[in-house]
Amino acid sequence: MNRSLKIGISVGLIAVFLFLVVAIIRIYNPSIFPKMQREISKIVKIERPPNIPPRLQGYSKLGIDVSHYQGKIKWDLLDKIDEKAISFVFIRATQGKNGKDNQFDANWKLAKNKGFIRGAYHYYRPNENSIKQAENFIKYVKLQKGDLPPVLDIEKFSRIQSRRSLQIALKKWLNKVEEHYGVKPIIYTGASHYKDLLDNDDFNEYILWVANYNDIKVPFKQEVEWEFWQYRDWGYVKGIKGDVDLNVFNGDLTQLESLLIP
Repeated sequence: MNRSLKIGISVGLIAVFLFLVVAIIRIYNPSIFPKMQREISKIVKIERPPNIPPRLQGYSKLGIDVSHYQGKIKWDLLDKIDEKAISFVFIRATQGKNGKDNQFDANWKLAKNKGFIRGAYHYYRPNENSIKQAENFIKYVKLQKGDLPPVLDIEKFSRIQSRRSLQIALKKWLNKVEEHYGVKPIIYTGASHYKDLLDNDDFNEYILWVANYNDIKVPFKQEVEWEFWQYRDWGYVKGIKGDVDLNVFNGDLTQLESLLIP
């Protein structure tokens, strides 16, 4: 067998193998392949998947959420997600009872200067005291007219308390923060986490920001009211080096502005 034929057979076998791998991945997790395609595009010059898939083109108000993981953002370049303008930005402010995001002050100021609707969020650590966590957020976040309400980001269960105890602790954080700012906070969580922890009368009155990265038209299979949907955690926008979370708002500009602090 000559060398060129051997190379042709080898390339063919590799192609078949990769096709089978991708097919299996698509069956078990359809959201992974676009991310693989994005990573491959860094090495091979292929067209990257769009930030806004066709199923989400109907949403007119899009936004991002950022933290120190995005490094120093070039806010002067930040403008659009694909061809749609960025309307809002959520910015991580604090985490736990004494943590502060080291990019918060810069991001908070520059987002305002850029003219974005901005919101600040607290990453909740379920094994730490809820009141101390609320006080940590209040210490660093000064909300103004036109900002979004404060956000509670809950993504994990506690290792040291029951689900009911965690629910009570979350309610204490929400009440403390609402008392200080005079507005009901927004709750951020995953779709499955919402069902397991927050789908009850204690939390139904809050604005909901939900994360679900699956290839679906709405973030919940069941009937759940939601305002913000974080639909992707590997978006790419000019001004940010690396990945950034992408979100849509479930409404128009008038509805979005109705949520802002008066």
